[in-house]
Amino acid sequence: MERELGTARPIEHYHIRSAVLEKDQAKLWNRARQLLGLQDASNVQSFGDEKQKFVANQFYTQCTLMSRSLLDGNALYIRIPKNGNDNIRCNLMNWPGEGSDLPCLNRTKGLQLSTSGVRIWTFVRHPISRFVSGYTEVEFRNQDDPKVQAKFTHPIGTKERFREYVTSMLQGRKVPQIYHTFSQSWLGTRFPVITAGKIESMDKDWLAIQEWLGIARPIPFDKECNVHPTSADPLGTTAIAKLALEEDPSLMQALCALLLPDFLNFAYELPEVCKLNKNVTGLWPVRP
Repeated sequence: MERELGTARPIEHYHIRSAVLEKDQAKLWNRARQLLGLQDASNVQSFGDEKQKFVANQFYTQCTLMSRSLLDGNALYIRIPKNGNDNIRCNLMNWPGEGSDLPCLNRTKGLQLSTSGVRIWTFVRHPISRFVSGYTEVEFRNQDDPKVQAKFTHPIGTKERFREYVTSMLQGRKVPQIYHTFSQSWLGTRFPVITAGKIESMDKDWLAIQEWLGIARPIPFDKECNVHPTSADPLGTTAIAKLALEEDPSLMQALCALLLPDFLNFAYELPEVCKLNKNVTGLWPVRP
């Protein structure tokens, strides 16, 4: 991680691990399963189920949204769901120059753009906060689909439902919109370095991004511009998921194990309950 100084706030350039390799996917995925009592410790190096392997690979590598070319093609915003994307896109309407949406980038195109002089940037978010927000999005979009509801035993808006969502995903079950809870570290499969602000410091980082891009008169971020409907927690799922994580250390530790690449790649501190568990902290080598 490097810093580039600006008058608004130092902006971060994150050196992302090139990819979460299959052996690492298996190790993280199976340790999360182990922490939730879904499997024993006898085999954590490989997947025992092709469904789990398929979902885990998507979890760490799938490009989840299209990108947006900005400033007459000189900058590229990488959209990540549940990282203020709708709000950001609304604010971008006030930026100078022409812009256009581009499809999800494959690895070859991402690496080409990384060396082309185009300034590539995004916003990242605390991994647990983002997963909870993504879970709310999944429930909100699927609430009226009887086929999806039939896959679950517990009703929406309960702690048991949130735990069931996590365990069912770890068992290789997919539901529509599940990509909202996928890892942010898929960026590493396209870009060796990504410049990113953080949702938690949006006001300052929004100005810093504009300074880094050379925008002469940075425009403050408008938080009321196209606010997403799930921000208000209409089903109570965000609040109940947070409560479930507070009351169940094993659930929090499982998510920390699953999302460890996001914590390390984007310099987020692990929750205390995860720091205390060597089954979490011993999973992934911390880079200097």
